[in-house]
Amino acid sequence: MVMGEHMRNLYKILLFGLTGELKLSLIYPLLDSGFKKTGSLYAIGAEFLVCNHKFQGRNITLQIVDLGPYESVSKFIEKFSSGSSGAVGLYDTTDISSLDALAPFFAPIRTKVPEIPIILIGSKFKDMDTSDIDTEYVTEIAEINKAEFFFTPILTHTTFNKYLELLIQMMDTFDSIHPR
Repeated sequence: MVMGEHMRNLYKILLFGLTGELKLSLIYPLLDSGFKKTGSLYAIGAEFLVCNHKFQGRNITLQIVDLGPYESVSKFIEKFSSGSSGAVGLYDTTDISSLDALAPFFAPIRTKVPEIPIILIGSKFKDMDTSDIDTEYVTEIAEINKAEFFFTPILTHTTFNKYLELLIQMMDTFDSIHPR
C-alpha cells in the first residue's frame, strides 16, 4: 500500500467531553468489535484505541484518542490534535456544565487542525421541554466552534457507531477539499 492510500484510509478521531460511565459504555464495546487498546497515559488523562474496520467497501483504520478532563490534558491537546481527521464532543443534555466543559477544547484543536469536522453529541434527555440546555445555546456553541450537533435520546454504542460513520463521511468530504 502506498503512503497516500494509507493516509486516505487512516482516521484519527479525538473524543472529548463527558467522563465516566457514559463515555466508557460507548468506547469499551468497540474493544469487543475489533478495537485494540494501544496505550493509556493515565497521568495525563488520555487513552488510545485502534481498529481496522470495513466502511463503504474499503478497509479503514480508526485511531480514537480519548481525552480526559480538560484540566488533565490541557497541555497536550494541540499535540494530540496533530494529524487528526475529526473530533467528537459528548455532553449531557440535562447538565449545561457538561456542554460548557467542552469550550476549552475547541481553541487548541482548531489551532492545530483548523478545518477538521467536529460533531457534538448530546444525550440523556426525554424531550427538550425537560432538558436544562436550550437548543439556541447549543446552536450558538456549535456555530461559534464550526461544529455540527446532534441530540439523541439514548446514546448506545450502536448509535455512537452511526455517528462515527457520519463523521467518517464528513472527514472524506474534508479530505477531498483539503488532501492530507
